[in-house]
Amino acid sequence: MPFVFENFLKKMLNNFRRLARMTRNELSVEDLQSESWIVAHEITNQRGYDIDFSDVNDEQLLMRALNVRYVKRGDWHLRKSVRIDKDDSEEENAINWSNRLRASESSDPLVTLVERENGFELTMMLRSSYSQATAYIKLFDVFDFDRQKICNHLVVKNNTLLTRFRFAAKVVRVQPSLFDRVEAIPDDFNALPGKEFHLPIVVAFCPKVKQLAWEF
Repeated sequence: MPFVFENFLKKMLNNFRRLARMTRNELSVEDLQSESWIVAHEITNQRGYDIDFSDVNDEQLLMRALNVRYVKRGDWHLRKSVRIDKDDSEEENAINWSNRLRASESSDPLVTLVERENGFELTMMLRSSYSQATAYIKLFDVFDFDRQKICNHLVVKNNTLLTRFRFAAKVVRVQPSLFDRVEAIPDDFNALPGKEFHLPIVVAFCPKVKQLAWEF
């Protein structure tokens, strides 16, 4: 992660803490810091030039974008999966700004979280890194960046998938593999499909109550 971005995170730490509280702790400070890199990437794509993390105006622009997306509007795809009773009125009346910044529905944090490693572009990292993060990125490519398809393939929930992605992104930045630049993950890499496990149901006879009991 670029040095200037690290400085931005430290400088804006109190702002991230305030935003985390405003999301009712549905997102942690660390979550919001990771998402800030993604939102910055989207702003860059929208306006055609990079976010300057040392520029006060760009800092404010990015923090406002995070506030709109995760507080005023909320990341409804994530929050509704946890709180299905959330009132939709905010979403309907939300500022349209975050819609213009939002990437495609199928894009995912891992892709941009590991887009740069020590300043290198994603393509450079993919060529040299033999890591779980690289495997995840290539898996995304195989499934056309459709998160739901990946969840179905691996038989995991969306939150589990995101947790694993974030962990992989952290590891690849601080713990290089012994196989980096020695082995390469093929472009058509595809993880083995997950398996559904069901606990056996044991039927036991209870003579006192004269009924069957289910053991899970």
